[in-house]
Amino acid sequence: MNQTLYSQLEFSISKDRLDEYARTLNTTKSKTIFTYYMLNSELSKSLYIPLKNLEVALRNNIHNALSSFYDNELWYETDGLLLANEIKKINEVKQKLKSSNKEITSSDIVAGLSFGFWTALFSKPYEQKIWIKHTKEIFPNIPKSMKNRNNLSSKVNTIRYFRNRVFHFEPIFNKSNLKSVYVDVLNMIKWLNTALYDITIEFDEFEKVCKNETKNTVKKLNNVSERYDKNNTKL
Repeated sequence: MNQTLYSQLEFSISKDRLDEYARTLNTTKSKTIFTYYMLNSELSKSLYIPLKNLEVALRNNIHNALSSFYDNELWYETDGLLLANEIKKINEVKQKLKSSNKEITSSDIVAGLSFGFWTALFSKPYEQKIWIKHTKEIFPNIPKSMKNRNNLSSKVNTIRYFRNRVFHFEPIFNKSNLKSVYVDVLNMIKWLNTALYDITIEFDEFEKVCKNETKNTVKKLNNVSERYDKNNTKL
């Protein structure tokens, strides 16, 4: 890889970030390091649609189920339903909307809550309050074998870990359970909404990226590197 190109990339991406890839790959070769850096970006990009669709569907299905049960879109204000930490997060969203001079609506609050808020609702204190009563409404297509808060909590929190790594640009290419998490994301989307699952599959790029691995990444990097080689000495 052209060293001038790599040096310029390293300047803005940061040496510390690229060094993390060097340690993981146990190499000092700039081409290998940046190949996997960009492969990681391709993998993260391919997971964006599935993760986005899961997050949006999950929060809306929970919101719709609880709004219907309490006959109130402000279900989150029901006394005794939420724990202190979740109430705090809702109040933070309300304050943020208020500071922006926006109307405080249930839709804005639901959209403004983090994925961590929704995954927290899978914890044990919500077993009786939510999951014993509303699992089938929230996940209308869930198999009986998976209709269990513990199973759902384990999957959704593993997904949350990967979701955060993707959205914070952290390495995921080296995670041994990456493909199984991807399958769990698709399954949960299917359990939430089969139409959304069909759309997700149609636009999905993850399998293609995995199949090609570094092949397309190397080709694209070579194209850029060759343009630099015309004016710089190749090392």
